[in-house]
This record gives sequence, C-alpha cells and structure tokens, in this order.
Amino acid sequence: MVATLRGQTTAWKPSAGHTQVAIWPGAVPDAQPVTGQEVTTTEEVSQVAGKPWTYVGKVTQPTMTLYLPKGNNTGTAVVVFPGGGYQILAIDLEGTEVCDWLTSKGIGCVLLKYRVPGGESVSEVRSVSEIENGARGRAEDNWIGAFSRVGVGT
Repeated sequence: MVATLRGQTTAWKPSAGHTQVAIWPGAVPDAQPVTGQEVTTTEEVSQVAGKPWTYVGKVTQPTMTLYLPKGNNTGTAVVVFPGGGYQILAIDLEGTEVCDWLTSKGIGCVLLKYRVPGGESVSEVRSVSEIENGARGRAEDNWIGAFSRVGVGT
C-alpha cells in the first residue's frame, strides 16, 4: 500500500524579500463561491524531476508578487502565470522557479496568483485584465514602471 504524503497549509506566501500585493484591494469582481479557504499543498509522492512540488488551490483573491532582476537589469519584465488546468497553480515549478531563473538573467518578473476557485474556471482573459489593472493601479509604487518592456508567459 502506498500512502500519499502531502503537507497542507493555508494561503501561499512568497519567500522572504518578495512582496505579495492583492490586485483587488476591495471586493473581487465576479467572485465565484468557493467551499473552504485557499490551500497550499506540497506533493511528496507524485514528484516531478525527483523532487516534491507545491501547488495552490481554491484561490479567490488574486495577487501579484514582484521579483526584481539580479545583477544587470535588462529593463524587461515577464508576467508569469503558473499552470494547473485552472484547478490549481503549480506555484513553484511554473511560478517561483521560472521567476528565479529569469531574474538571474536580469529579467524582472511579476508572478500572478490568479483565481482558481475549483469547479468552473475563470477565463485567462480575466487574469490578464487582473494583472493589467493591478500593475496600473500600483504604477506609483513602481511595480511595472521600472521596466521598458513587459511580456506575458503562460
């Protein structure tokens, strides 16, 4: 018999040195009802490339986390949308690890923790709108203004 070992915690938080900001400080438009709270799970048994991976589910409050470039700043940033079939977000494999690699190349990242309430999905168009609204709304905080070129990576 094989047991599935999973470590669960509540809402995902970025590592030290990174700030996570709610895209919608107030009520989230077109909010979908969700049973339970956001959950972060580390999958120990079904490993990827021989190591555990972390995913986030039941996301109803979209956030963005800025990863500043290390070393030479190229003036470019990428908005990263972690995959997961609109049911979960593979937050480390397709999120933080991508941002860590890009920042090592002088490229800034905005990691989007977009809505995945489970069940019926929210369209990716809404997610793009969320990051655009969030970035523009925080231009005075220099979230995106520091970059001359911004691309989207899904």
